Amino acid sequence: MKRLPIVIAYFLFPVINILTRDMNYAINRNWIDVAWMIMFFVSLLLAALNNRLKLQIKRPMLVFSLVIINWTFVHYFYNLAVNQTELVPLIQETKPFLYVLFVLFWLKIWGSPKGDYFIDGGVVLGLILTVEFVVESFLAHQYIRVSGSGEINYDAMLLVVSSCFLINQGKFWSQKSFWRWMVILLGLFISLSRTALATEMILWFMFMNICPVIKIAVIALSVVGVFLSFNVRDLSFVYISMDRYWMWTSALGMFLANPIQALLGFGIQPLPVTIPAQLMYLWIDLQQTAWGLSGIYAYNFHSFWLRFGISWGAIGIVLLVLLIVYLLVSYRQSKLVLYLIIVFTLEGLTMGTVYLSNVGIPFMLALAVGISNTRDNTARVQRA
Repeated sequence: MKRLPIVIAYFLFPVINILTRDMNYAINRNWIDVAWMIMFFVSLLLAALNNRLKLQIKRPMLVFSLVIINWTFVHYFYNLAVNQTELVPLIQETKPFLYVLFVLFWLKIWGSPKGDYFIDGGVVLGLILTVEFVVESFLAHQYIRVSGSGEINYDAMLLVVSSCFLINQGKFWSQKSFWRWMVILLGLFISLSRTALATEMILWFMFMNICPVIKIAVIALSVVGVFLSFNVRDLSFVYISMDRYWMWTSALGMFLANPIQALLGFGIQPLPVTIPAQLMYLWIDLQQTAWGLSGIYAYNFHSFWLRFGISWGAIGIVLLVLLIVYLLVSYRQSKLVLYLIIVFTLEGLTMGTVYLSNVGIPFMLALAVGISNTRDNTARVQRA
């Protein structure tokens, strides 16, 4: 059971979505959230029947949890109660809290997964993307960018998470690690995810203990992938043509025009944002039509930092940064925690990270592995 969330995110989710897409069968990508909830309730039921769930909550943690729950209720549900928002945006913004709850109970019931599970998952996902690339490119008679689970950038972030575990092992030249690295790096290159490739470059440059020639070669390969991502999709290299640029510009303009809300957060309500022409098709024609909504909400901004800042304001960002600093200081012995925090920070500039259905839970579980390893090492030192 410890391996099941990794199997779902790295294998079942992309394979099912690829097959249904090839068969021209429409399937909602949010089916994975239904799977998470089923797993959650089944696990709770099994734990209750076997008396495995014995929660010991310290008073300070209980008080802190109650404060967070009340703040969330006022911040989010008040807008829904007074008819200032719609249900879908509310669900979208509460997903990280549900994922945290899932992960905490999953760890309590089944225990922490092994780091090798994430490496194996990365290898499997890399092979899936490679097969899709070969087949689709052969059928199209040209180099194409694969779709993976439906949003290839999310798959690419999962591959970067897997690479963090390989970097942490530091055994590049062993036969087993070498081929794992080759498959994961190939999957990353095929994804042509600019943010994932840039993040991988930074990880290799800063933390890979390997001869400079190999390091430069991998970084150069990532740079080629970044340039190809523009070429394959006929995108301009001019930054003002990128939708992420306009999302940041729109959000910053909205913050400046509404300083009080920028400090406290807008909650879940239609945002007083001016929609640039460059985002009209994405926000109005695609996303609003898909969900049947009548306004622009935080989820329309694809950056975690923007999305979180819009919902929770500058105060929320400060509290989150303090949490990150706490993790880095408390678990400074774990390089894995550092790697994952870097991935979270950089990927969050353009993607929703823990808001994402197939990324949020695996990422939190990966972070739990880093924390668990630090605690285990500390316990061994104390016993010695």
